[in-house]
Amino acid sequence: MDRPAHSGHPAGTRPGPRLNVWESLLFIVLLVLAGYVLFRSPLFAVQRLEVTGTRLLQPDQIRALAGINLGENIFQVNLGRARQRITLLPLVKTAVLSRVLPSTVRIQVTERTPLVLLEEGNVFAELDADGYYLQPGTVTTSG
Repeated sequence: MDRPAHSGHPAGTRPGPRLNVWESLLFIVLLVLAGYVLFRSPLFAVQRLEVTGTRLLQPDQIRALAGINLGENIFQVNLGRARQRITLLPLVKTAVLSRVLPSTVRIQVTERTPLVLLEEGNVFAELDADGYYLQPGTVTTSG
């Protein structure tokens, strides 16, 4: 009579991969080290703010409004907050910010296009195709 060989494991269980304590500890140390490299390494410090899409606005104006400092860690830059600040400018229709690793933040701006000039007295107002009020201006007349 043949008897099945005894595997040493309770019935219905199979041996699986077993992580020993040292492997687990090594994994945790590597995770902490990777986090340190990502958030503290000068390799990931912002060195360049690239602005595209401007015609009426100056790229330096967009950079200043973004509030992103050179040398700041690229992963700690709050792109959403920078986008909100940039879109406060009446001429900015949209702003898309992205990280270009290891050290560049790209700011892609879409400007509103002035289409209509309204006059009331000596004050002029520019509107875009959506009827969005862009900026006031005054005209002085020499008499």
